[in-house]
Amino acid sequence: MIEGEAAIAEELPLTQAGLNVTWTSDLQPFRTRKVRILNGAHTMMALAAYLAGLDTVRQSMEDPVLGAFVRRGSSTRSCPFFRCPRKRRGPSPRTSWSGWPIRSSSIT
Repeated sequence: MIEGEAAIAEELPLTQAGLNVTWTSDLQPFRTRKVRILNGAHTMMALAAYLAGLDTVRQSMEDPVLGAFVRRGSSTRSCPFFRCPRKRRGPSPRTSWSGWPIRSSSIT
């Protein structure tokens, strides 16, 4: 997602180069959607992951019970309100970081 005028998209033909790029004139609605979906998922995950002794987002999402709970909650609670795409991506390479800062702010 790149914020910019249509003329820039013509100068930088990233989509023609095969990159998955969407140009928009206003990035704010996409930022809001991303933050709300991720905050919802992290809030659903935080306490259960802590109680299960899981330390990272990756561990939480790979856990058969907790991962299914978060995916189901995100797809049935958050995404219907934000018109989320149906395509499913693989795990993010950034999900290995410790979830403690999220858990600590979620339960205080």
